[in-house]
Amino acid sequence: MLWTILTVVAVIGFVTHLKGPNAVWGTATLGIPIGLVIAFFQTDWDWWIVGKSVVVAAVIGLAFEILGKLTERKA
Repeated sequence: MLWTILTVVAVIGFVTHLKGPNAVWGTATLGIPIGLVIAFFQTDWDWWIVGKSVVVAAVIGLAFEILGKLTERKA
């Protein structure tokens, strides 16, 4: 259930941040090689580890984007 919620949040983050470079896509891209390295060192290869790494990275990127919007100064 937790991974379903996190995946939905990540997909919403991907859809809402389609244009231009942003933290959601950047951290998700960084999550791919991290997940591949983690999966490589496990006893059995599991693609879910790579997927979970991308989801967690995208949620972290979404948090960065939201925090950035909250702290912008209104001039």
